[in-house]
Amino acid sequence: MPLRFIETKTNQDRKTKYIKMRNEISKPDKNAATIRTGRRTLPDKYFYIDTQLDFGENSGKKQPLFTKELIKLSITNAIKQLFGEFGSATVVDIILIDQPTKRIILRCPSNFYVKLHGSLTLATHYEGHECYFHVRKASNTLLSLDSNSRLYSF
Repeated sequence: MPLRFIETKTNQDRKTKYIKMRNEISKPDKNAATIRTGRRTLPDKYFYIDTQLDFGENSGKKQPLFTKELIKLSITNAIKQLFGEFGSATVVDIILIDQPTKRIILRCPSNFYVKLHGSLTLATHYEGHECYFHVRKASNTLLSLDSNSRLYSF
């Protein structure tokens, strides 16, 4: 008489554990080693944006004050106008302000970068003056904002 496999509670538990383990292994790992380099990379937490405030034809007229607080208020209002209260709840940091050239380096969470870029593109006013934000560069590392790959020579 051939032996039969009897389903028991422990055998069912083993099967479900095996299926769960197999499903977890087949999921793509965000921090897995890449095929080419073999190095593990962590997901980027922040994104950096190098932007410049341009007043266009109104540049000869009296310029408004250019302070960190007023810039942050203007950016927050632009985000709120486009995405409402939910969008304006995200933290946007001002890393650097250059007064003479009106350049600003901003930092935001990487999952909010596209929304911030869109808000800056559609912003048209700063302290009652017509202007626009010209996004010069954007990167996930602050160091790469300083370099220019187009000027690199071999």
